[in-house]
Amino acid sequence: MELDAKYYLTNFPVAELLFDDGARFKFCSYAYKYPEGSDFADWHQNYILFTAPGFKSEFIETCMEGHILKMFLSDIAEFCDLKRPSAKLVPREPFFSLIFSFDEQKKVIVKGSLWYPLKGDYPNGIGYSLEFENKTSLNAVSAFSEGIKAILRRFPPR
Repeated sequence: MELDAKYYLTNFPVAELLFDDGARFKFCSYAYKYPEGSDFADWHQNYILFTAPGFKSEFIETCMEGHILKMFLSDIAEFCDLKRPSAKLVPREPFFSLIFSFDEQKKVIVKGSLWYPLKGDYPNGIGYSLEFENKTSLNAVSAFSEGIKAILRRFPPR
């Protein structure tokens, strides 16, 4: 039985990033991918949803390491405090990336990418991809980081 977005987004902690034009990037971790004690015990299974006016992209069972999220939290806190010019969330598995920076007016610019491999072609880089660039606010970035904190409370790095 395939689960829908509502299941993931109501039963697990969600990090949501809202953009000025109404687009949204959401992800949640819903399980550890591998058992504790394995070499990959820190890998989370994730659900990702990106919506923009007239567009929806959904990814189920993507993987990301918890310690990558923890490092990003430190970077994004400094970014929000204007102590660093950019912050990057670029997991080892290349299903998505988000790069935060400022424009000349100190508005937050997010360059992102979503990639999903064609069946049997991973890790060759063949598949579907979407790259986007959008504006948001520091308040929206702070709310996004609070969501990541909730994810890490439920699924701490191990």
